[in-house]
Amino acid sequence: MPPKAPGKVLIVEDEPLIAFLAQTALLDAGYDVVGTAMTAGQAVANAAETRPGIVLMDIRLRGRGDGVDAALEIRRRFGIPCIFTSATVDQRTFDRGRAAAPVAWLNKPYDLVQLVGVLDHFFCMPEHGLPDPSSEGAIVAHRIA
Repeated sequence: MPPKAPGKVLIVEDEPLIAFLAQTALLDAGYDVVGTAMTAGQAVANAAETRPGIVLMDIRLRGRGDGVDAALEIRRRFGIPCIFTSATVDQRTFDRGRAAAPVAWLNKPYDLVQLVGVLDHFFCMPEHGLPDPSSEGAIVAHRIA
């Protein structure tokens, strides 16, 4: 049986150091990082071009729109799920984000081993383990501010 192709991941993060650390960890783990973006608009355009299997999505981004806006648009247009990351998430943002049916919520600073573990689990699942948007099936590692 031939080896499985690496999972394609788009990183959306407005902090260059965090994006670099995540990209390095994912590349070291064998993932194909198809790009990085710092704004919601860049995220949607990059997803349209590269069609990743999943998006690592920071909630607070530069420019117009936030990560929730981008995740909702990417999910609606391309069916691509996300993993949300944020230092703090208020209840309203958390409720908005649930509509994007995220695979997981990771609280910053997140552990890179945990991130790789979530991606390993996701890419090993049939149909990539996509949660039903109406379910409570997403992995949650967050706190409400």
